[in-house]
Amino acid sequence: MEHRTRLHRCIAESRLWVGIFFGLNSPSVAELIVNGTELDSVAVELQHAQASSGDSTAILRAVQAADPEVTPLVRLPDHSVYWIQQSLDAGFTGMIAPLVESAEQTATSADGYFALSVYGVHCGRPDWTHRALGHVEQNFIDGDGSLRQKANRDQMMTYVPGWLAWAALRAEKFQLNRQLLDFIGGFQDPSSGGFFAGTDERENQRGAIDLDSTTISILALAQGGRTKAAARGGDYLLNLCGVQPEPERQFSTGWSESEGLQAQADHVSATTILRWDQPKQHYYKVGLIVEALVHVYGATGDSNYLDAAVTLYTDTITRATDLWANTLSHKMCWAATTLHAVTGETDYLNHACRFADYIVSLQQPDDAFTYPEIWPSYPPERWEALANIGPQFALWIRRTLQALEGVAVNG
Repeated sequence: MEHRTRLHRCIAESRLWVGIFFGLNSPSVAELIVNGTELDSVAVELQHAQASSGDSTAILRAVQAADPEVTPLVRLPDHSVYWIQQSLDAGFTGMIAPLVESAEQTATSADGYFALSVYGVHCGRPDWTHRALGHVEQNFIDGDGSLRQKANRDQMMTYVPGWLAWAALRAEKFQLNRQLLDFIGGFQDPSSGGFFAGTDERENQRGAIDLDSTTISILALAQGGRTKAAARGGDYLLNLCGVQPEPERQFSTGWSESEGLQAQADHVSATTILRWDQPKQHYYKVGLIVEALVHVYGATGDSNYLDAAVTLYTDTITRATDLWANTLSHKMCWAATTLHAVTGETDYLNHACRFADYIVSLQQPDDAFTYPEIWPSYPPERWEALANIGPQFALWIRRTLQALEGVAVNG
């Protein structure tokens, strides 16, 4: 249940509120002040005071203990990802970000919420999921159910909606799930069964099919009971696996409606071709394909989808020379736990543990994860990158631990 403080009520009733900035590094003084007043808010001062993130957390707890009706805010030292993340993790209700000179510096998108919304329902924190989805509904979804996205998603339009639809179903937000699935379905190519990369491709009914969007869309449709659409997507993936001209050397994930498989490096982005003998290949794409195929198998009972998933996974494990210490393989951990759950074969669990061990090694002193193949430095410039990757990595680790616990119980 959402906790509404005095400040929330002031805002709802369009009334002025009374608050203070607290710049002393003393939780006991903060508690004394709050106990003797009925303040609407207390903003912990980090920009102009000598206090660390740990100090601010201690002050926050003192304020909350003294009066749960007070809204705890924090003025950050700057608007960097590090301080935003630390303050969110600590539990501050609101943040004041200084040194912001343009709207672009604070602009955000659903990229910061889709992975967290899924993680919440899988780790026993449905309140995180409801808060994330509520924020997305309020700020990024239009009346027709379409999701407003930034330019970085222009060629993978259904990827984020697919994650959000998955979370909405698990959180029993069925109207939102239905809206998102309708939006996703509008991008499916009626010919190939894949999902068009962008709006121009959808409108022209030709052009690039995006693999990442296609796989997550299939998963969301399969879970949401739209079995025919999911199966058409599954058939697209079966065809993609079947038309590889040099499967022993590489796996091509690019496809264009009207042109077919995009297997020539000079025609497509290098990230769409997985070369088994080369380092730093984007093997997470294999993980996505495996997940989508297994979900179609679960929805239809057709073992052809499971067989294809197992074959592609096994080929990747066998042929890839740079797999286990490559962050770009992280969704292979997800695929391994899923195949273990479906088949019961211990090799998949062993693989998941190996992938998870590497992911754990990426955790930083602030408890977030880095992504060295993608980010030139840590933390990344945009906070959404951390909020995107962190819950995914944590979810793969959690699934692996749950699988291990299941083996221990059943053993």
